[in-house]
Amino acid sequence: EEFRGSATWGHRNFLGGARSLTMTAKASRILIEGRADLRQPFVADSRTDLGVAAFARRLREPGFHGAQFGGTLGLAREFSERVVGSLQYGQTLIEAGQDTTLFNVRASLLRDTRSPDIFDPRAGAFFVASAEQVFVQRAKNFFRVTAEGRWYRQVARRLTFAVRVSGGGIAGIDLPVACAKCKFRFASRRIVSCNYIVLFRLEE
Repeated sequence: EEFRGSATWGHRNFLGGARSLTMTAKASRILIEGRADLRQPFVADSRTDLGVAAFARRLREPGFHGAQFGGTLGLAREFSERVVGSLQYGQTLIEAGQDTTLFNVRASLLRDTRSPDIFDPRAGAFFVASAEQVFVQRAKNFFRVTAEGRWYRQVARRLTFAVRVSGGGIAGIDLPVACAKCKFRFASRRIVSCNYIVLFRLEE
């Protein structure tokens, strides 16, 4: 990308009511993007939030020039202190030769028990799973499922063992993907990691 930069502006009480607004701009030789995210808490009850986002981006890659415009509308609900579920609808217009519109509906569930904090966990686990139906104008629709799990365990005073496993599948393309990642983290902040990636193709 040769050169890239980004800027973010946020307001934690936009027009009152604990409403938050975040605006982000990114620029590089191949990508220019602007995005606005609005979050409205306390929808229906104190555990449900409403999120609205809009974005525009322009891509300039070798052999491909195009633009994308779209937005999302979603609800997130906190079922407990560590479990959050969400439902989101999105729409994207892709301008690249022949215009194409994508519509998607996505549901996800997240459970986070990492401790003592999420930035430097030494115990607990993190799990997120999502299912998404994508409708593509003038093309084949597809259904996508993804999941990711992370486990942390402190095995010594200065050593934490972490495992990351992720996988997924696409119904139309029949290409489930799975990978596992192990990390050993030391107090000196050095990280030794090993990665395993396995690809499958399901024959009908």
